[in-house]
Amino acid sequence: MTEMAQEDKRIRRIYVTEKATAVVGKTLESVNDWADIILKGFTNEERDAAEQMLIRMACNALDHIVEQRGKE
Repeated sequence: MTEMAQEDKRIRRIYVTEKATAVVGKTLESVNDWADIILKGFTNEERDAAEQMLIRMACNALDHIVEQRGKE
């Protein structure tokens, strides 16, 4: 559900419906389960390093997509 902010019409607030709440919970549960599986045996420092590398890779991918759009 979305709602326009009264104080600034450019702002739209997004809310999860009651029906979607169960889906969100199940999705987060699945993400946490997979994280436990793929990071088994990693130290906290290794987990943090892996997360930072994935964030950098995602940023690189986004930068590439933005650059490519400018060439079209």
